[in-house]
Amino acid sequence: MDDIAKLEQILKAGCPCISIVTQEKEYDLVALAKATQGYSGAEIEQAVISGLRNAFSQNAEPDTDLFLEVLENSVPLSVTMAEKRQALRHWAQTRCVPAD
Repeated sequence: MDDIAKLEQILKAGCPCISIVTQEKEYDLVALAKATQGYSGAEIEQAVISGLRNAFSQNAEPDTDLFLEVLENSVPLSVTMAEKRQALRHWAQTRCVPAD
């Protein structure tokens, strides 16, 4: 996902654990959305869960910086699998019907 507004929407209400976290405290959703460009919704949710676990283990309150740190230490599949995704797209151009 590359659209910042869509990423903000996922961060606000798209994943149950994220909406629970954002109900309790204000986060810099614009910074988080920018940091999650290229991540899938499931990857974003796992980053939030990892951030919550880190906060719990440090006996600290989760905050934007904690989640940004988790995101800095992970690489989205859109990057790690870029070559395979491109090869699949190339293969599909002449063999599949477009979804849009």
